[in-house]
Amino acid sequence: MIYSNLVFNIKIKEIINLKCSGNKNQFCLETGIKKITLYKILSGENLKPNYETIIKIKKTFPDLNLNWLLYDDLEMYILKEKHYKIILNELENEIERKELLIEFLKNNLK
Repeated sequence: MIYSNLVFNIKIKEIINLKCSGNKNQFCLETGIKKITLYKILSGENLKPNYETIIKIKKTFPDLNLNWLLYDDLEMYILKEKHYKIILNELENEIERKELLIEFLKNNLK
């Protein structure tokens, strides 16, 4: 079960403090979350975070443990080893996509 909105608000505030030196505008710029959305989350007006908001936070701060943010997990950050594996996997996928694109372009430019 997802935490209550109050706990989610507290955790968002903690992320803003740690990752953006408490600057809400910077948090919005980095994550792409609209200021009104953040305001509604922090004020308690938004009762449930939507999927898009959570994904934006995770993409911006990949070391953040979503289980900490959404559930009762004590660790705010995922283990570095896990984090590195995630980054490595993303890079390998990107390299594979670029290799396929290069191959496609080579075949079609002949």
